[in-house]
Amino acid sequence: MSDYPEKSQRAIRDEYVRRSDLDGHIHRLESSIKDLREEHRETSKETTRRLDAIIASLAKNNA
Repeated sequence: MSDYPEKSQRAIRDEYVRRSDLDGHIHRLESSIKDLREEHRETSKETTRRLDAIIASLAKNNA
């Protein structure tokens, strides 16, 4: 006897995900987050280089 008499057994089963599907989804999310972190790191380095160049140029012009 089901705890959910209004639902068929198939409907109840369809509400759950298979562990392998969930693991695959989590792996893709982790990979995407890793890629985003790397992109952010590279962008931050480039921004720092550009700011350093601007500061150096301003310091040179004011000296």
